[in-house]
Amino acid sequence: MQKSDDERSPLRKSLPEVTRELGSHLYLYQILEETPNGVMVVSLDHQVLYANPAANDLLGVSYRELKDIDLEVLLGPENEWFFY
Repeated sequence: MQKSDDERSPLRKSLPEVTRELGSHLYLYQILEETPNGVMVVSLDHQVLYANPAANDLLGVSYRELKDIDLEVLLGPENEWFFY
């Protein structure tokens, strides 16, 4: 079964368009990596999806370690409000 042009359109992005999008993502990533503010992206089940270097410094834990820690335990019961 052959796909219609509409089904293939997301695959037909031009190289300049893809390059522009990647450049935007890289720019935002660099901002997050260099900001002095701790930034974390956490899933609904409290799994760390991303932590910038400032967040690692703030918590005293590396990103690699953060991925294996339950944030509720790390932040303690006094910060339980953060999760609800």
